[in-house]
Amino acid sequence: MTWTETRRRQDVIREVRAMAEIRRDGVLPWCDDYADAFAGPDELLAELEYRWRLHVETQIDTNLGESEMDERWSALHAWHQPVLDILEAHRDRELTAA
Repeated sequence: MTWTETRRRQDVIREVRAMAEIRRDGVLPWCDDYADAFAGPDELLAELEYRWRLHVETQIDTNLGESEMDERWSALHAWHQPVLDILEAHRDRELTAA
């Protein structure tokens, strides 16, 4: 992936996060303009899931004390809640369709 492609993907992620923060409806923001960065909504969802897991892996240390662990989880959830709502809604749709 070129630097330009990577940068474009980052821009789309920032835009999606910003829209999710405003809308707070759990619906993945998607438009045809994103197709140059992501093959489709499923690829964008996968990237959002990957980024969430990456943040958890880098922020949560199993050697932390209980209160510090709770603080970190709370901070992570607060910052990522709009994206988590999208991921949860998508999982719910998958379970319902199965």
